[in-house]
Amino acid sequence: MREADIIIGHAGAGTILQSLRMKKKLIVVMNSSLMDNHQNELAEVMHSHKYALCSHTSALLSNIVSINTYDIQPFPDSNPEIFAAIVNQQMNIDNKH
Repeated sequence: MREADIIIGHAGAGTILQSLRMKKKLIVVMNSSLMDNHQNELAEVMHSHKYALCSHTSALLSNIVSINTYDIQPFPDSNPEIFAAIVNQQMNIDNKH
């Protein structure tokens, strides 16, 4: 993955986040045959924020050819303080001491 210019992967959260954190162009191939498809929902959100390009297998070749013309935005760096603040809030922990 480190050597790749473009990553083509399924819509799993791990695949998407690892690719985007590596600042790679990502084409997410969606599997519409899955029931209760939260993976497609995640892929569509990443696409709507322009972090990745969603594709079905039938359009994969044309998306590979045109990915450099797509306005992909950099994925924001993670901020562990936000997660810690949410956990502290949910557990009623006050870190101001």
